[in-house]
Amino acid sequence: MDKTYFGLSEDMIKGLAKNLGIEDTEGKSPEDIMQLLMEMDKKLSKNVSEKKKKSKPHTFSHEDVEKIIARSYELLPPRPAVRFALKKGKPDIFDCKIGGVPYFPVDMEYPHNPINDKEPLYLLAQINFEKIPHIENFPEKGILQFYISAADGEYGIGYEYPKQYGFRVIYHSDIITDRSKLMTEKELKKEGILPLRKLDEYALPIHTEYLLDVTGTEPVYPTSWDNRYNSALITAYKEITGKNAYIKDTILRFEQDEDYIYDCLSDTEKALRGDNENCPAEAFIGGYPCFTQCDPRSEDDGTDRLDTVLFELDSIYRNDVSVEWGDCGTGAFLISSEALRALDFSKVLYNYDCC
Repeated sequence: MDKTYFGLSEDMIKGLAKNLGIEDTEGKSPEDIMQLLMEMDKKLSKNVSEKKKKSKPHTFSHEDVEKIIARSYELLPPRPAVRFALKKGKPDIFDCKIGGVPYFPVDMEYPHNPINDKEPLYLLAQINFEKIPHIENFPEKGILQFYISAADGEYGIGYEYPKQYGFRVIYHSDIITDRSKLMTEKELKKEGILPLRKLDEYALPIHTEYLLDVTGTEPVYPTSWDNRYNSALITAYKEITGKNAYIKDTILRFEQDEDYIYDCLSDTEKALRGDNENCPAEAFIGGYPCFTQCDPRSEDDGTDRLDTVLFELDSIYRNDVSVEWGDCGTGAFLISSEALRALDFSKVLYNYDCC
């Protein structure tokens, strides 16, 4: 099967680029062309946003909207986070990484899906807390791992919270340094768990291993993906303008100047995200979650209490790195701050969604 990018073949990508006026595609990889298309999309979106602001009359000034946003951040302040970039290489079993050979004691039972013929789960990510800066509520030692399924076409997404069938979160509080007591790549190959490239192209969002390189510890601001931020915006909007705002069919609605406020919010969120399309970093812990559809947490099942990003990995399209959660999606693991402090990883919500 020919490799696809965003669900498009190489010929389709080149054809799309040509139709949009990008002529110089000779010698460029599909990833390079997709990057050019994404940059063009950002410029077009910015131009449309600026034209809308200039042309559409609105009651409130830009200063009013800035006050609304500032007040919303007072109500729901930025939270500490550790940000990572994915780096090509051969990580060690003790490293922070994506995929590859996990740190795993030989006397432990390797994680399987108990309701799908005990099919093995695959390492998505591993965090060694002794190798990264410490942030509030997170452990200062030990290794935390995230395993997901390659058998159900949905990466083992957790529909039955808090049951961990198609995924598993495992915390090793004490790290064994004697490698003879740890599983090896040879043993994992014998069990048929590695290499990842033997799997179907769409079985997992990853196809090889990467190092997780710490890029910063700047706080992460909430965005409109988070239900709590929408509540903060409703309060701030009412306080600053005296007008009403409300949620209807999961969408935040404003009594006046809705389009204008949404444009300003979008610009603010893009500025806070920087170069990242969806998330504040390629991968991160802490801060606030990002979703491509809607916030999956609900009062009905108690998941609204899961206020902390245990780990999130975005889709990434670079020459040396490829992570693809369906169509430009993201995968997130959420936990309550109380459970995290207690090192109780039995109640974790795993969500994957895409465009």
